[in-house]
Amino acid sequence: MTPGRSPHPSRRAAAALLLLALWLLAGSASAAVPQLALTATVSPYVGTGAPAPVTLTLHVAATPDPADQPYATRHMSFDLDPSILTGFQPSVGCMGTQIISNSPTCPAIGDGSMQFQALGLTESTTLTAYQSTDPKTLFLLADGRTPLLIHSLLTVTTTTSPAGGSRFEIDFPPDLQQPAPGAYSTVTDFQASLRSTIALAGCPTAPLNFATHSDFTPAFKPGTYAADAATTAVCESAAPIAPPPFVPVPSLTTRAAKKHGRVLGKLIGLRSVRGMTDGTATLTCTAGCAKRKLGTTTLKTPARAPLIRLQPALRVTKRTRVRVTMVNAARTSVTATFRFVMRSGKLVAVRL
Repeated sequence: MTPGRSPHPSRRAAAALLLLALWLLAGSASAAVPQLALTATVSPYVGTGAPAPVTLTLHVAATPDPADQPYATRHMSFDLDPSILTGFQPSVGCMGTQIISNSPTCPAIGDGSMQFQALGLTESTTLTAYQSTDPKTLFLLADGRTPLLIHSLLTVTTTTSPAGGSRFEIDFPPDLQQPAPGAYSTVTDFQASLRSTIALAGCPTAPLNFATHSDFTPAFKPGTYAADAATTAVCESAAPIAPPPFVPVPSLTTRAAKKHGRVLGKLIGLRSVRGMTDGTATLTCTAGCAKRKLGTTTLKTPARAPLIRLQPALRVTKRTRVRVTMVNAARTSVTATFRFVMRSGKLVAVRL
């Protein structure tokens, strides 16, 4: 943390003394730690049996007792439902030194915000999440401007909770626990949304369970105090977006015979398949040909014409029937059968 504008030292001392006096007057035999409230949301689940990426948002609010002694938030943890999978290594992981120096090569995998109170003042910070080079470690970069300049790194380690799910452990560095001498900072609002590193193995019908735990260091009374909260979230299945209908339109290239007789002309080949960019197209003859298999091609974006060139060209009559079988990348198959007729002196392939 880099100090910026901060309360005058005499004012900070006076505020600390006032808080101490209030606590002593209250005669706190037992400390009243901040009360926690937790909410969690999971973006709609899309998928079948394989883990499907989701966005997980965790939000915890702490309400301190204004008549009690100040507390510094020392540690925070989140227990995730066992259905939530963590530790997916993105293509780029960064070290803490890269993140604290704002390296442009480190992609963010989430964001959020954090507020904490100290000496009656509220500091608001933004959070940006990054993946470490260790799949079990994340970083949260906290940035704030008022009343202090804050640029601090929180390390999030992933362990296993007693319920078998993942647990996020967050240790707050000393400069966030006491941003100024005698200023014990309590995190009153913490929200983080994680992407790219969270997935669901399935969408259970029972609610997803979440819990949070915070450890506090008191200003005047020795010891460590803790608070807990729990919540549930519903896993909502989102219907997968239906792919567009596969209605390919093949186009054949023909050449009419100079003299009209039994042979109407020649089939040069398969020119194109409109409505299809990736997959395979197979041209076969089903009637009126000496050869059945005419050719197969693999379509790649962008498609080139012609797709299949017959060498030599196929002589066609009124009995000739050819079929185009088209299979796209999703393995959807469509066939089209053609016959040949003369129209205005041109040989035309008519789809049956």
